[in-house]
Amino acid sequence: MMKQILHAVFLIILLPACQNDSRTYTPGMTSREPAIIEVDEMLTESEIEAFMQRWLKVCNTHTYDTYIKMYDSELFVGVKRPLKAKKSTYNYDGWISNKRSEFKNYKPEIIMNSLKVTQLNKDGRSKVSFEQIWISYEKNYADKGEKIMTLRKINGEIKIVYEELLYSEPADEYLEIHGC
Repeated sequence: MMKQILHAVFLIILLPACQNDSRTYTPGMTSREPAIIEVDEMLTESEIEAFMQRWLKVCNTHTYDTYIKMYDSELFVGVKRPLKAKKSTYNYDGWISNKRSEFKNYKPEIIMNSLKVTQLNKDGRSKVSFEQIWISYEKNYADKGEKIMTLRKINGEIKIVYEELLYSEPADEYLEIHGC
């Protein structure tokens, strides 16, 4: 009888606290702590466009500390296809290490043309595509190609979970404009 009373008191105290918890738990887990599954929030096209403009500004000001916070540190995968190197696939740590060097040594300028939301809120993700023009006046190098990104929003924050430059071609005309 005492066990039943303690169990009832426990439930009375615990249930109200759990009702305000927006996380989703996986039933049937064998460990004491249930697994927490983050639930992606819906994105609007205007949120996506504002995020992408912020991403562009951060890239062009080489604000590394802000840049790395725009990427999902657990899920991110990135694919690069520069003209003068082979295709490379990175996890988050590899990507941010590569970008640290890129920001420091190349000081790139990014131009983003024809931004399109190609998929809105499918499976908790939204996808965008655009033409990216990547210019380094420091290294007299420019390329362009189509870039795709996959975004997710959790706890009000948008993060990039996937980024890929689908192809790369010379963009020397952008160097000529600046007399390089």
